[in-house]
Order: sequence, then structure tokens, then C-alpha cells
Amino acid sequence: MIFELKAVLQMLFDLAVVFWFFRPVTSQINPARRAVAAQAVLLLTFPLYFVSGLTFIVRILIRFAVYFAALTVSGVRSLLRNVYLSALVSILFMACQNIFFSPKLVDIYRGTYRFTGVRSVDLAACIVIQWSVYILVFFYIRKMIKLDKLQRFEPVEWMVAAVALITEVYIKQALPTVSSTEGEHIEITIFSVILNIVVVAFLGSFERYIHEKQRSEEMRLQEVMNEAYFKNLELKKQRDEDVRRLHHDMKNHLLAIEKMAGSGDCRVTEYIGELAGTLEPYESLVETGNELLNGILSEKQALARTKEIDLEIQADCSGLKAVSDMDLCTIFGNALDNAIEACEKVEPAEERVIRVRTESLAGQTFITFMNSCTGTVAMENGLPQTTKKDKNMHGIGIRSIKRALEKYGGTLRMKSEPDRFTLTVMIPMSGQATNTGDHLS
Repeated sequence: MIFELKAVLQMLFDLAVVFWFFRPVTSQINPARRAVAAQAVLLLTFPLYFVSGLTFIVRILIRFAVYFAALTVSGVRSLLRNVYLSALVSILFMACQNIFFSPKLVDIYRGTYRFTGVRSVDLAACIVIQWSVYILVFFYIRKMIKLDKLQRFEPVEWMVAAVALITEVYIKQALPTVSSTEGEHIEITIFSVILNIVVVAFLGSFERYIHEKQRSEEMRLQEVMNEAYFKNLELKKQRDEDVRRLHHDMKNHLLAIEKMAGSGDCRVTEYIGELAGTLEPYESLVETGNELLNGILSEKQALARTKEIDLEIQADCSGLKAVSDMDLCTIFGNALDNAIEACEKVEPAEERVIRVRTESLAGQTFITFMNSCTGTVAMENGLPQTTKKDKNMHGIGIRSIKRALEKYGGTLRMKSEPDRFTLTVMIPMSGQATNTGDHLS
């Protein structure tokens, strides 16, 4: 009876811990009935506490499957996030259990350790000790990892999670053998406890490092965007002043032209050419419907002009209200950086051309970046082959575009032709960010 009561209490405690741990991810989910349904799904872990014939691997799979199902039912639509969080919680439970599976602590896990000799008091003490460790482990990880900020996952994160899982499986498999040997030394218990703590600490510290790194990149990009935004405002202010001045002087210009034309002065053509040159900057003013993006594109246009590249932008992004300014600037900025870099190698300079077009069709916005290049661009692992000396920088711009697109279910396609390269982006016009990452090709 006591052992059944302990199993019930342990199950309820574990469910409460999981529900609390997932709270940052599920707290914004509506309607509220989804949260109730998710809690009901968590009850499917009951075989772990009342069925003794389950193998270790089956227990791991049950935990993972139930946590994944609970997150999905709660309304979290990111497949990768659900997989990662389910694996993370499964690893944490294994680590906590493995601490108490060590020789000197296994009786505390079973609730049979003698503290006072009073069975109920000893059981309560064992439960308190065990639950305290669980709370410390889960609290540490939740403190270190901003679960609501987990949007994308680097390959190295999956590798670290896999290593942690393998380590915990190994500890779990090795401890029963160690526990069955004679002379259960305190050193074995200490080693087991330290190893499990190291796994948990490394998981938390590594995820914090990845999060801070991504946050630093976003802050750097935000600073660039803000700088471009203010430069665009200054540029508009300056151009407004120029327009007012030009309007004020236009009467004098027209009188001068009229006088030169009436007298047959051959300088009239030269004068008109100079006057047209003063108006040329206003013809290239970028207007996309997004002030921040206007600033970024104005910067790219100025850069292209210094490199003798004919950059023409006809982009209407007014239908992409659901796409954040940062993601829009990431897409346009990286695509144009790659196009400008390719055009620089084209000779003669008159053939350096970049065209940017947008088109809305069937609820989708298509953004096309076409640039001239030398020959045919070779593809390597789905990316344009780099000519940079630093091969580690290969494909960073394209991967940044993909990360921005995956939040909205967007697609990215590249087409290489002789002396021409085309990159086409498709984004749903009304789609909200989903962070699925399943739509990229």
C-alpha cells in the first residue's frame, strides 16, 4: 500500500513539474481548453509508475511520446521545438533518476532508507529529498534556458542533446551492474552523482551560450537596422530640403533655358543635361512600404552605385505586415549582398546588373533577385559555391535567409543560368510566424 501511494505521489509530482516546466511555451496558447487537454495527455505516463515489466528503452520512448503529444495538443506548432523540448525533459528525468540509482542512494529512491525507523516518516523524508533534487535540476535548466525564446536550433545543439542522452543511457545501464557488486563504495556513488550533475550543468550552460550568441547577433542586426533607419530619415529630410530649393530655383532655370533657346545658344543642351542630373537621385528613391527596409535598400543602392552596378528595385512589401522588420531586412540585405559580390566580378562594368522585383499572387508574395555573374554559378550542397578564402563563411547569407523564412512557412529557390543567377523567395502574405522549419527547399 505504501509503495502504491509513493507511485501515485511521484506521478502527480512529475506531472506538476512537467506542466510548470513547459509553462513559458504554453502560457500564450488559446483557447484555455488546450491547456486542459495537454494536462490530460500527460496522464498517459501512468505505465511508468505502475507497470514494472517495461524495459528501460520503452520507458524513454513513452516519456518522449507523451511530452511531444502534450506540446502538440497544447497548440505549440513548431515540430522541431516540440521534439527538442520533449527530448530535453526526458533527459532531465533520466539524470534525476540516475542520481538516485547510484549504490548509496538507491534506497532513497525506493523509499526504504532508514532515517528514524518510523516507516511513514522515513518514506516522507525520502520523498522530500528526491523531490528537492528534481526541483533543483528542473529549476536550473529553466533558469538557464529561455524556453519561450527557442526559435531555431543549430546542428550543434542536437549533437549536444544526443551526447547527453547517450551518456544518461550508459549511466542507467551501468548502475544496476555496479549496485549488484559487493562492497558498494561511496566513490562510485560520488562519481555517478557528479557525472549526472555535469551532464545537466553542461546542457544548461551550452544552451545559455547559444541563446546569448543568437541574442548578440540579433542585437547587432538591430543596431544596423536602426542606423539604416535613421540614415534614411536624414536622407529624406535632406532630399525634401533639396526639392524645396529646386522648386524655388526652377523659375530661374526655366528663364535661363528660354533665353539660351531664344538666342540659339548651343549650351542649352548641356544646361538641360546638368539640370536632369540634379534630378536623378530622386528617381532612385526606394519606396517599399516599410521605412526601415527603405533605409537598408537605400544603403545597398548607394553601395552598388560606387561599384558601377545598375541596381533597380521595384518592391512592394505592404502585403507582408506579418513579417518582422528584422526578417525582411535579413532577406533583402543578405540577398543583395550576395548579388553585389557576384556583380563585382563581371566585366565590363556596363554588364553589372541587379534587378529586384516583387509580385503578389494567390495570397503569396514572390520576391525575385536577379543578378549578372561570370559564367554559371556552381552549386555545392544546395548552396552557391563560394570563392571566398574563408570557407567557413560559405552559405551564411543563404542560411540566414532560410532561418528568417522558416518562421512564416516561406520557400527559397535558386536558379543558375549562363551569366545570370536568380534567387526567388515566396512568403505567405497573411501567415503568422509558425517557426516550423518544414517548408524550406
